[in-house]
Amino acid sequence: MLSENRKLGYFSLALTVLLFSTLEFVSKTITYDIDPLQINFLRFLAAGLLILPFTLSSASKKQIHLSRQDFINLAVLGIVNVTISVSLLHVSLKYANASLVAVLFCTNPIFANIFDYLIYRKNLTPIKVVGLFLGTAGMVVIFYTEIFMQSADLWGIITALLSACSYGLYIVLAKTTSDKLGGLIVNCYSFIIGALFLMPVLLVLKIPLFSFDVSVLPQMLYITLMLTIA
Repeated sequence: MLSENRKLGYFSLALTVLLFSTLEFVSKTITYDIDPLQINFLRFLAAGLLILPFTLSSASKKQIHLSRQDFINLAVLGIVNVTISVSLLHVSLKYANASLVAVLFCTNPIFANIFDYLIYRKNLTPIKVVGLFLGTAGMVVIFYTEIFMQSADLWGIITALLSACSYGLYIVLAKTTSDKLGGLIVNCYSFIIGALFLMPVLLVLKIPLFSFDVSVLPQMLYITLMLTIA
């Protein structure tokens, strides 16, 4: 029999996967009404600020004090995840359909295993090697099929793969910091820092920071509250 904690864990995992699988499709509906980079900036800044009080309370109760190195690590995670990876994910939706982007982004475990080996020299078991080979073969098939059928823009495929690659790096880098500080602290600070690093990009590209068509508010609230925070 499964324990209550394990049941809750499986339920939480299933719910997270279900919710996250809607990200590309919901984002696609507003891609042409609000700039993809602005979507990313607003969702992570708002999410980070909303969970900040809970983060501060949790850190105080657990007597967790962040060092200078902790903030550097959190900044790196924020840049890799928010500023680079998820920004590329949202941009890719302008050039490729949501289902293709979702499939390509799900290849991030392939890159995570590669980075895990390159950075921490974690052994690649035969099963992992076979998995990496099959995953890579699948990417190649998708790549050439979409280009041959001309059903997707090359730039959309490239940005989606770069997003998956950088997210794989984030997964590997985040583990040590998450084990030390906890997921809530890592998410909160990396969300805010990543969004702040994205701000200059929006300013240079003359993309509005906070002004947008109110018609996209329901989708923005869903992306921020249900997907980013949850």
